[in-house]
Amino acid sequence: MSFDLAPWKPYARVMWDYFTGKHDASIVVYDDFERDEAPIAYFFRDPSQFSPIDQKAVEACRGRVLDVGAGSGCHSLALQERGVEVVALETLPELAEILQRRGVRQVHRGSIHNFAEGSFDTVMMMMNGIGIAETIEGLGALLDHIRGLLRPGGQLLADSCDIRIWDVAGRPDEKHLTRPDGRYLGELHFQLEYEGEKGPPFQQLYVDPNTLAKVAARAGWQTEIVLELAPAYLARLTPNPKEAREERKG
Repeated sequence: MSFDLAPWKPYARVMWDYFTGKHDASIVVYDDFERDEAPIAYFFRDPSQFSPIDQKAVEACRGRVLDVGAGSGCHSLALQERGVEVVALETLPELAEILQRRGVRQVHRGSIHNFAEGSFDTVMMMMNGIGIAETIEGLGALLDHIRGLLRPGGQLLADSCDIRIWDVAGRPDEKHLTRPDGRYLGELHFQLEYEGEKGPPFQQLYVDPNTLAKVAARAGWQTEIVLELAPAYLARLTPNPKEAREERKG
């Protein structure tokens, strides 16, 4: 699966502008439901500004780490400060440059979809990094690929957001996970805009914990919800021991 950079050009521009001094920069995000404007300062937060999910993910990392979609490097830099070996993976050339200038020691430009350089104890995909799967079907394929990057005993750490409707008792709706057009509820369309420039629409996946666990199980993974702050959550996925043994035999 190739990664189209065109939808992300407004994001690359605004990140670079913020990095080079425009600290009031923000990006407009359109999805299937709303228009939102996000300050870019959030993408450059330091560990003192981490959410509990950010903090838990950094603490849960072990061994050699691949930070997928590293962005400005906030997680990679926090890991480096802890003495962890981390490789930051970014598709956008502007962000790869930012990562290097901010002091991330190992930066690789490319897409996780075809990344195959080295093996890791932890693959980290934060800020809904698994959204690049785009669809439920794509999520299974992405998990198959990531399993090949993990050393025995390795783990995938990923956060996402549960966009199901919640009732007054705080229980999610398990019945309505499919849209009228047949799409899974969390298969969203997005579009980014910066200073009047709109990129082409693209797909992103937000997956609820139950669906994630089901898709992961079919792909040969075990799922643990490490922290849940509804609607956001952090999951740890580990390949089933049986699946890992079969891969090593193969």
